Amino acid sequence: MDTSSLSAMMIPAICVVLLLSICLFISKSYKKVPNNVLMVVYGVFGRKKNKNVDSVGQAPQKVCQGGGIFVIPFLQDYRQMSLAPLTVSVDLKEALTIQKTRVDIPATFTVAIPTDKPSILNNAINRLLGMTSAQIIEQGNNIIIGQLRHVISRMKIEDIISDRDKFLELVNESVELELNKIGLTIINVNIKDILDNNDVINSLGQRETARTIESARIDVSQQQRISAMGIAENEKEREIGIARAEAQKTIGVQEAHRDSTIRQAEIQAEQVSKENESKSLIAQSESELAVKMADARRISEIAAAEADTRVAMERQKAEQARIEKEAIPTANVDKRKLEIASEASAAQVRIAAQGEAEGIRIKAEAEAYSIEQQYRARSEGIAKLVEAFGGDSEKVIQLLLLDKSESLAAIQAEAIKNLKIDSLNVLGGSNGEKEGSGALTSLLKDYVGSVPLTSNFLNTMGYELPKYIVEKQPKESGVATDESL
Repeated sequence: MDTSSLSAMMIPAICVVLLLSICLFISKSYKKVPNNVLMVVYGVFGRKKNKNVDSVGQAPQKVCQGGGIFVIPFLQDYRQMSLAPLTVSVDLKEALTIQKTRVDIPATFTVAIPTDKPSILNNAINRLLGMTSAQIIEQGNNIIIGQLRHVISRMKIEDIISDRDKFLELVNESVELELNKIGLTIINVNIKDILDNNDVINSLGQRETARTIESARIDVSQQQRISAMGIAENEKEREIGIARAEAQKTIGVQEAHRDSTIRQAEIQAEQVSKENESKSLIAQSESELAVKMADARRISEIAAAEADTRVAMERQKAEQARIEKEAIPTANVDKRKLEIASEASAAQVRIAAQGEAEGIRIKAEAEAYSIEQQYRARSEGIAKLVEAFGGDSEKVIQLLLLDKSESLAAIQAEAIKNLKIDSLNVLGGSNGEKEGSGALTSLLKDYVGSVPLTSNFLNTMGYELPKYIVEKQPKESGVATDESL
């Protein structure tokens, strides 16, 4: 083989080797970074106009999280930092409080490197890069213990126990500030317990327990008192409600009984009135019937009297005929005619008078019977009213007076409507204010003082008192005791 052929064969081989070398270089230089790992690339970098460029003109480092980055061999190198949280267990012993009481506080702090705070992240790169997790935990432990002692030295043991939130807030503020200086931040703080060697916490707990028990007893007593008061108030309201209901029930029953009694009395009064009207109508009908019967009897008696008169006249005629037939003297015949005529007329008058008297008697008896029936019906009605009011005749009288009050008022108004009243004189006026001899003296004085007024009153009526009574009145007795209305 000549040289040209060899060169032609080596060129592809060199290209292949070069390509493989480039691929190997790329595979070795490109680093993949997971999300929970922070890769810091440091070494020689090109010029960049950014805030991280140092005074020489080279960027100090590159930071990559969750992705990939090229690391140039021999010129650059890299370190990885875990972003996983770290648990720092702290067992603080005999920390001195402001009261010079020593306490033991076991606690657990969860810390991590923050990625959202560039300044703290830069502190972590500068101070924690290349350290193991154990070394980072040890540094955090020392810082946390120192800050815990500092916080406890400014607090009372009562405040640490009673106000745990405030204690945790102070611990977070103090420890967080110091951890940020090395590039860590607090995720969580867990105070496991607070202990002391002098049994102060137990004493405080017993005191608080006793105070709580006493407060609970007081609350229970107050609640019992409130409950008893509420029960008593409810019982009082219930009894008041029952009493009101009973009173309303009694009032309702009494009102219903009263209304029922009044209604029954009204019904009975109406019934009695109807019965009286019925009896009055019956009595009136019977009276009219009796009058009609009396008229019929009178008419029949008059008819009988007229018949007797006709019989007497026929007898007279027959007697006259007989007399004439027997040739009785004319004077005797005239005399006999006159006697017969007189007897017939007297009989007619007597019969008519008897019929009229009988009619008057029957009519009077019918009217008396009607009046008797009316009063009897009225007395029966009043008796039923008395019975309806339980034998209380005063209420019956009041009811009857109330029933007649309108007619009585009309009668009184009719009686005085034509009277002319100019003045009204009031005599007396002691009104029962004096007793014994003083009352008698006042009565005599009023009597003496009323004589002039009485004289004036009688003079207006057309009368006058005896002169010896009027003349003997003293002048000073004429005190004005009348009032004109």
